[in-house]
Amino acid sequence: MKTETDVQNLTRQAVQGAGGVAWRNNRGVAFREDGTPVRFGLANDSPNLDAVFKTGDLVGISPYGVFCMWECKPPGWIYKNTAREKAQRAAIKFVRNMGGRAGFITQPQQAVDIMQGVGSGEPCG
Repeated sequence: MKTETDVQNLTRQAVQGAGGVAWRNNRGVAFREDGTPVRFGLANDSPNLDAVFKTGDLVGISPYGVFCMWECKPPGWIYKNTAREKAQRAAIKFVRNMGGRAGFITQPQQAVDIMQGVGSGEPCG
């Protein structure tokens, strides 16, 4: 496992193996031929919201119906408090405050632990 993509792919398998489900949450903006922006992905309604709130790479449901969200990072990643990480952290905290489970992960087992309510992922407070 070397990349964030590896973490995502292996995490989806691990979550499924533990009885849950994880879907890829592609986020971004594309432009139609006339230049009109088309935003996609969860909670990506506007550039202003996107600047402060970025939902995770994977979203899913635990075997008990609890909403889960994981922000995948490559192995060895360290939280640096960048604007992007702060916006990701804001989404993680929101999900947790609403009764869901969410966190930063660098390995698939962390996602399973978060889904099962026995782990919180990388630093989030």
